[in-house]
Amino acid sequence: MAPRRLRSAMAELAATLADAHPDEAARLLESEDVDDAAAFLAQLPANHTARVLRRITPDRSARLLAAVPPERTPELLRSLEPHRAANYLARMDQDVRDRCLAALEPGLSTELQDLAAYPR
Repeated sequence: MAPRRLRSAMAELAATLADAHPDEAARLLESEDVDDAAAFLAQLPANHTARVLRRITPDRSARLLAAVPPERTPELLRSLEPHRAANYLARMDQDVRDRCLAALEPGLSTELQDLAAYPR
């Protein structure tokens, strides 16, 4: 199998796992290196990533979101419920949170900033 076809097949398998078995995908990602787990999440459709992140501890989810490629972060944040996205943002370092918020539409960015300001 050609490398491109193999990557495509692996991405399809990852999406199937996350869609059909999000609890199992979450368990696997909890024990993986953050960069490896973030790379796995980055290849998934945003709605699958959201289903998996909901099943991972909030601190770990925040670290994973901070580690995905920056171009994917806005889409992933939009796929989450606003209170959950704000919770993850509140757990990130200020510079990472600012980068994530700057990549969003101004209205959503303001909403998430306001929600993240509430005590957890």
